[in-house]
Amino acid sequence: APSTTSMLEPKLQQTDAERIHLKQQFARPEVRTAFLSKASGVVAAQVLFTVAIIFALRLAPHIGLQLMPASPGLFMLAMAPALALSLSPALAEATLWGPLLLALFTLLTGLGLGASTLRLPAGILIRAGAATLAAASGLATYATTTRRDFTAKRGMLASGMLALLVMGLLQLVLGGPWIASARAYVGALVFSAYLVHDAQLIAGGGKTYQLRPTQHILGAMMIYQDLLNLFLTVLQAMARNREN
Repeated sequence: APSTTSMLEPKLQQTDAERIHLKQQFARPEVRTAFLSKASGVVAAQVLFTVAIIFALRLAPHIGLQLMPASPGLFMLAMAPALALSLSPALAEATLWGPLLLALFTLLTGLGLGASTLRLPAGILIRAGAATLAAASGLATYATTTRRDFTAKRGMLASGMLALLVMGLLQLVLGGPWIASARAYVGALVFSAYLVHDAQLIAGGGKTYQLRPTQHILGAMMIYQDLLNLFLTVLQAMARNREN
Protein backbone atom coordinates (compact mmCIF):
# COMPACT_ATOMS: atom_id res chain seq x y z
CA ALA A 1 0.00 0.00 0.00
CA PRO A 2 1.17 3.57 -0.55
CA SER A 3 3.07 5.11 2.28
CA THR A 4 1.08 7.25 4.71
CA THR A 5 4.02 9.45 5.57
CA SER A 6 2.34 12.42 3.89
CA MET A 7 0.31 12.57 7.08
CA LEU A 8 3.52 13.52 8.85
CA GLU A 9 3.24 17.10 7.66
CA PRO A 10 4.99 19.61 9.94
CA LYS A 11 2.74 21.66 12.14
CA LEU A 12 3.19 25.19 10.82
CA GLN A 13 2.16 27.26 13.81
CA GLN A 14 3.23 30.67 12.59
CA THR A 15 2.11 34.04 13.88
CA ASP A 16 0.98 36.75 11.50
CA ALA A 17 4.22 38.62 12.17
CA GLU A 18 6.31 35.55 11.33
CA ARG A 19 4.39 34.92 8.10
CA ILE A 20 4.96 38.52 7.03
CA HIS A 21 8.65 38.23 7.88
CA LEU A 22 8.97 35.00 5.83
CA LYS A 23 7.26 36.60 2.85
CA GLN A 24 9.71 39.49 3.05
CA GLN A 25 12.64 37.07 3.21
CA PHE A 26 11.48 35.04 0.20
CA ALA A 27 10.82 38.23 -1.73
CA ARG A 28 14.61 38.54 -1.95
CA PRO A 29 15.72 36.55 -5.04
CA GLU A 30 19.00 35.38 -3.49
CA VAL A 31 17.22 33.89 -0.44
CA ARG A 32 14.56 32.13 -2.52
CA THR A 33 17.04 30.81 -5.08
CA ALA A 34 19.43 29.49 -2.42
CA PHE A 35 16.63 27.72 -0.58
CA LEU A 36 15.16 26.15 -3.72
CA SER A 37 18.62 25.01 -4.84
CA LYS A 38 19.32 23.32 -1.51
CA ALA A 39 15.93 21.63 -1.27
CA SER A 40 15.89 20.41 -4.90
CA GLY A 41 19.48 19.18 -4.60
CA VAL A 42 18.65 17.14 -1.52
CA VAL A 43 15.56 15.65 -3.19
CA ALA A 44 17.62 14.68 -6.23
CA ALA A 45 20.20 13.02 -3.97
CA GLN A 46 17.43 11.10 -2.17
CA VAL A 47 15.92 9.86 -5.42
CA LEU A 48 19.31 8.77 -6.79
CA PHE A 49 20.14 7.03 -3.48
CA THR A 50 16.81 5.19 -3.59
CA VAL A 51 17.36 4.10 -7.20
CA ALA A 52 20.86 2.89 -6.30
CA ILE A 53 19.46 0.79 -3.42
CA ILE A 54 16.81 -0.78 -5.66
CA PHE A 55 19.45 -1.53 -8.31
CA ALA A 56 21.82 -3.02 -5.72
CA LEU A 57 19.12 -5.35 -4.36
CA ARG A 58 18.39 -6.55 -7.88
CA LEU A 59 22.09 -7.28 -8.39
CA ALA A 60 22.06 -9.27 -5.13
CA PRO A 61 18.57 -10.85 -5.14
CA HIS A 62 19.41 -13.21 -2.27
CA ILE A 63 19.64 -10.17 0.02
CA GLY A 64 16.46 -8.70 -1.41
CA LEU A 65 14.56 -11.95 -0.89
CA GLN A 66 15.68 -12.03 2.74
CA LEU A 67 14.48 -8.45 3.22
CA MET A 68 11.18 -8.97 1.38
CA PRO A 69 9.16 -10.25 4.39
CA ALA A 70 10.50 -7.34 6.44
CA SER A 71 9.63 -4.63 3.88
CA PRO A 72 6.48 -3.43 5.74
CA GLY A 73 8.58 -3.17 8.90
CA LEU A 74 11.24 -1.17 7.05
CA PHE A 75 8.59 1.33 5.92
CA MET A 76 7.35 1.58 9.50
CA LEU A 77 10.88 2.10 10.83
CA ALA A 78 11.38 4.86 8.28
CA MET A 79 8.55 6.76 9.93
CA ALA A 80 10.63 7.22 13.10
CA PRO A 81 13.23 9.62 11.63
CA ALA A 82 10.47 11.22 9.53
CA LEU A 83 8.47 11.92 12.70
CA ALA A 84 11.53 13.33 14.42
CA LEU A 85 12.16 15.75 11.55
CA SER A 86 8.49 16.73 11.28
CA LEU A 87 7.84 17.31 14.98
CA SER A 88 11.14 18.96 15.90
CA PRO A 89 11.97 21.97 13.71
CA ALA A 90 15.21 22.53 15.62
CA LEU A 91 16.30 18.96 14.90
CA ALA A 92 15.46 19.31 11.21
CA GLU A 93 17.52 22.51 11.01
CA ALA A 94 20.52 21.06 12.89
CA THR A 95 23.65 20.88 10.77
CA LEU A 96 24.45 17.28 11.79
CA TRP A 97 21.24 15.59 12.90
CA GLY A 98 19.02 16.91 10.11
CA PRO A 99 21.01 15.32 7.26
CA LEU A 100 21.68 12.15 9.29
CA LEU A 101 18.01 11.56 10.06
CA LEU A 102 17.07 12.28 6.46
CA ALA A 103 19.70 9.82 5.23
CA LEU A 104 18.38 7.15 7.63
CA PHE A 105 14.82 7.78 6.48
CA THR A 106 15.88 7.49 2.83
CA LEU A 107 17.91 4.34 3.47
CA LEU A 108 15.08 2.51 5.24
CA THR A 109 12.56 3.62 2.63
CA GLY A 110 14.85 2.54 -0.21
CA LEU A 111 15.40 -0.88 1.35
CA GLY A 112 11.67 -1.36 1.88
CA LEU A 113 10.87 -0.25 -1.65
CA GLY A 114 13.61 -2.34 -3.22
CA ALA A 115 12.60 -5.48 -1.33
CA SER A 116 8.86 -5.10 -1.88
CA THR A 117 9.24 -4.56 -5.66
CA LEU A 118 11.89 -7.19 -6.25
CA ARG A 119 9.55 -9.60 -8.04
CA LEU A 120 8.28 -6.92 -10.44
CA PRO A 121 9.99 -6.54 -13.83
CA ALA A 122 12.48 -3.69 -14.00
CA GLY A 123 10.62 -2.27 -16.99
CA ILE A 124 7.47 -1.56 -15.01
CA LEU A 125 9.50 0.25 -12.34
CA ILE A 126 11.14 2.41 -15.01
CA ARG A 127 7.78 3.25 -16.61
CA ALA A 128 6.24 4.10 -13.23
CA GLY A 129 9.26 6.22 -12.36
CA ALA A 130 9.12 8.09 -15.67
CA ALA A 131 5.38 8.71 -15.29
CA THR A 132 5.91 9.97 -11.74
CA LEU A 133 8.67 12.37 -12.77
CA ALA A 134 6.58 13.68 -15.67
CA ALA A 135 3.57 14.23 -13.42
CA ALA A 136 5.70 15.80 -10.70
CA SER A 137 7.25 18.25 -13.17
CA GLY A 138 3.83 19.38 -14.35
CA LEU A 139 2.48 19.65 -10.81
CA ALA A 140 5.50 21.63 -9.62
CA THR A 141 5.10 24.04 -12.52
CA TYR A 142 1.43 24.46 -11.70
CA ALA A 143 2.20 24.99 -7.99
CA THR A 144 4.64 27.80 -8.69
CA THR A 145 2.52 29.57 -11.30
CA THR A 146 -1.05 29.31 -10.02
CA ARG A 147 -2.59 32.00 -7.82
CA ARG A 148 -4.53 29.38 -5.86
CA ASP A 149 -3.18 28.93 -2.35
CA PHE A 150 -2.99 25.23 -1.50
CA THR A 151 -1.05 25.87 1.73
CA ALA A 152 -4.32 27.04 3.30
CA LYS A 153 -6.09 23.77 2.45
CA ARG A 154 -4.32 21.43 4.86
CA GLY A 155 -7.60 20.28 6.38
CA MET A 156 -8.95 19.28 2.98
CA LEU A 157 -5.79 17.30 2.24
CA ALA A 158 -6.02 15.50 5.59
CA SER A 159 -9.64 14.59 4.79
CA GLY A 160 -8.55 13.19 1.44
CA MET A 161 -5.88 11.07 3.13
CA LEU A 162 -8.45 9.79 5.65
CA ALA A 163 -10.80 8.84 2.82
CA LEU A 164 -7.93 6.99 1.14
CA LEU A 165 -7.20 5.02 4.32
CA VAL A 166 -10.90 4.10 4.68
CA MET A 167 -10.94 2.86 1.09
CA GLY A 168 -7.84 0.79 1.87
CA LEU A 169 -9.66 -0.87 4.76
CA LEU A 170 -12.68 -1.54 2.54
CA GLN A 171 -10.41 -3.13 -0.03
CA LEU A 172 -8.94 -5.43 2.62
CA VAL A 173 -12.38 -6.44 3.90
CA LEU A 174 -14.47 -6.56 0.71
CA GLY A 175 -11.89 -6.86 -2.04
CA GLY A 176 -12.94 -6.33 -5.61
CA PRO A 177 -11.24 -4.63 -8.56
CA TRP A 178 -13.57 -1.63 -8.51
CA ILE A 179 -12.44 -0.61 -5.02
CA ALA A 180 -8.81 -0.98 -6.04
CA SER A 181 -9.38 1.15 -9.15
CA ALA A 182 -11.26 3.83 -7.22
CA ARG A 183 -8.53 3.87 -4.58
CA ALA A 184 -5.88 4.32 -7.26
CA TYR A 185 -7.69 7.33 -8.74
CA VAL A 186 -8.32 8.90 -5.33
CA GLY A 187 -4.72 8.21 -4.31
CA ALA A 188 -3.36 9.89 -7.43
CA LEU A 189 -5.51 12.97 -6.74
CA VAL A 190 -4.63 13.16 -3.04
CA PHE A 191 -0.88 12.71 -3.50
CA SER A 192 -0.84 15.12 -6.43
CA ALA A 193 -2.55 17.70 -4.24
CA TYR A 194 -0.01 17.07 -1.48
CA LEU A 195 2.81 17.62 -3.97
CA VAL A 196 1.33 20.95 -5.06
CA HIS A 197 0.82 21.95 -1.41
CA ASP A 198 4.38 21.07 -0.40
CA ALA A 199 5.88 22.69 -3.52
CA GLN A 200 4.14 25.92 -2.55
CA LEU A 201 5.44 25.63 1.00
CA ILE A 202 8.95 25.47 -0.42
CA ALA A 203 8.65 27.94 -3.29
CA GLY A 204 6.92 30.63 -1.26
CA GLY A 205 5.46 33.38 -3.41
CA GLY A 206 3.12 35.11 -0.99
CA LYS A 207 1.12 32.04 0.07
CA THR A 208 -0.45 31.69 3.54
CA TYR A 209 2.30 29.41 4.84
CA GLN A 210 5.85 28.67 3.78
CA LEU A 211 8.91 27.06 5.27
CA ARG A 212 11.75 29.02 6.77
CA PRO A 213 14.91 29.52 4.69
CA THR A 214 16.73 27.15 7.07
CA GLN A 215 14.23 24.27 6.62
CA HIS A 216 15.47 22.84 3.33
CA ILE A 217 15.95 19.37 4.89
CA LEU A 218 12.33 19.31 6.02
CA GLY A 219 11.14 20.55 2.64
CA ALA A 220 13.16 17.91 0.81
CA MET A 221 11.71 15.14 2.97
CA MET A 222 8.17 16.32 2.26
CA ILE A 223 8.69 16.39 -1.52
CA TYR A 224 10.41 12.98 -1.43
CA GLN A 225 7.44 11.53 0.46
CA ASP A 226 5.05 12.95 -2.12
CA LEU A 227 7.08 11.50 -4.99
CA LEU A 228 7.22 8.13 -3.23
CA ASN A 229 3.47 7.99 -2.63
CA LEU A 230 2.70 9.05 -6.19
CA PHE A 231 5.18 6.50 -7.56
CA LEU A 232 3.65 3.68 -5.50
CA THR A 233 0.16 4.60 -6.65
CA VAL A 234 1.20 4.60 -10.31
CA LEU A 235 3.17 1.38 -9.85
CA GLN A 236 0.23 -0.43 -8.27
CA ALA A 237 -2.05 0.62 -11.13
CA MET A 238 0.49 -0.56 -13.73
CA ALA A 239 1.08 -3.85 -11.92
CA ARG A 240 -2.68 -4.47 -11.70
CA ASN A 241 -3.12 -3.81 -15.43
CA ARG A 242 -0.24 -6.18 -16.15
CA GLU A 243 -1.90 -8.95 -14.15
CA ASN A 244 -5.21 -8.43 -15.95
